[in-house]
Amino acid sequence: MYTVSKKVKARACVITCVDFRFQKKIYTYLEKHHYLDLSDIISLAGGTRDFVCPAKREDGIVAGEQLELSIRLHNPHEIIFVDHQDCDGYTIDNTIPKGLDRADDELKHQEYFPILKKHLTAAYPGRRIRFFYVPLTGELEEVQMK
Repeated sequence: MYTVSKKVKARACVITCVDFRFQKKIYTYLEKHHYLDLSDIISLAGGTRDFVCPAKREDGIVAGEQLELSIRLHNPHEIIFVDHQDCDGYTIDNTIPKGLDRADDELKHQEYFPILKKHLTAAYPGRRIRFFYVPLTGELEEVQMK
């Protein structure tokens, strides 16, 4: 059983997609905003997907276990999710159709954010939950929840 470390505290746990096309943008943002080297980083195909609508049950279990482990070991103050346009983790079964324009793709991702935020707020009270979206061209943008 893991226990919360009293000596090591992460600023955040950042959950991103594995897609190589976005890694430089993500890491540049994390460094610029003083998250790099202060955060646990979990890369999963689809980013948020396995937390809200996993393609396979096992995927959801693994995603949840990785976040739980970060929280138990490093007690991060924030949980940050980064999704991106044209994500094959979502398009593989047409959960989000492939080839959508930027605005439509972002809207589809945003449908899942409130569901995830509600779940995580209940499971991990007192933590700041944030969502970012990365278009094919452009930088990370924080999604403002309504």
